[in-house]
Order: sequence, then C-alpha cells, then structure tokens
Amino acid sequence: MKKIFLTAFISLFFSFSLFAQSYYDEYDSGSNTNFFAWIVILLIAVLIFIICREIVCWYWKINEHINLQKKILEKLDKLDILDETLYELKNLRYETNERAKKEEENSK
Repeated sequence: MKKIFLTAFISLFFSFSLFAQSYYDEYDSGSNTNFFAWIVILLIAVLIFIICREIVCWYWKINEHINLQKKILEKLDKLDILDETLYELKNLRYETNERAKKEEENSK
C-alpha cells in the first residue's frame, strides 16, 4: 500500500514538473521582473517541499517514532538516575559496615 502511494505521489509530482516552462521575455532584458519570477518559483518550490515532507512524515509515522524515542530516552534517564542512587546506597552501606567492623575491633 505504501509503495503504491509513494509511486502515485512521485508520478504526479514529476508529471507537473516535466511540463513546466521557463519564463522568457524578449522585451525585458533580465531586469527585476525575471528576478522576481525566480524568487516566486523558489518560494513555491520550498512550499511544495514543506507540504510534501509533512505528508511523507505523516504517512510513514515518523513523528510518532520520534515521540516514542523521546519517551524512551526520558525513561532511560530516570533509570540512570536510579542506578546512580543505588550505587551510592551500596557504597554508603559498605562504608557503614566497615565502620561497624572497626568499632567492634576497637572495642575488643
């Protein structure tokens, strides 16, 4: 299904672009009008690119994948913090046990 959609989208996009004609004015020797036409064409191309990008991201669910990856990273960060806390607690328990052993030895 996705291949059919992608093929249809590409064929429609290229069919419109193949019939495009460049602007040429014999009476205007390349002044501001030609420059303005190129700017408009560039803006339209950027707009089409942005729209097509959003459609592709929606269709392939790329935005959802990114959101899920962000949630996974947040959970991994929480696990990392818990891991560091556990390590500190183990060190604290070890130090407490060592102190207790030294106090027992000193009291004997």
